[in-house]
Amino acid sequence: RETQPIVPVGQITRIKSICYMMEGLLDEMRDKFLKGMSKEQLEDAGTLLVSEDVVTYLEAAFAFAAVWALGGMTINEKNNDSRRRFNTWWKIKHKKDIEYKVADPKTPFDAFAYFPDQKGIMQNWESV
Repeated sequence: RETQPIVPVGQITRIKSICYMMEGLLDEMRDKFLKGMSKEQLEDAGTLLVSEDVVTYLEAAFAFAAVWALGGMTINEKNNDSRRRFNTWWKIKHKKDIEYKVADPKTPFDAFAYFPDQKGIMQNWESV
């Protein structure tokens, strides 16, 4: 509530943005977990959804999509630093729920600097 988007954005648009990003990330997940499976294995693939690797990846993917869909469109200017406020809020509320691999612990946390790797660990863009 304390943040302002660059342009007015409705609630449903924010939710749709999360869904579109998740769709792309789920395609990656499908390729990772289901690639090369036989028809019989694919029929049993529903059991994969309880796999800890899949759950961890889904949590990280959702965190990535939420950060960019909700916070990515905020104003980042000297007199109205909504992105910094969003980042602070995210750190307080959600950082503990997702594993972030931090290269330098002295660097301030920036939710926008991470993406989910294949194991569901949030990697810094600079590590790529």
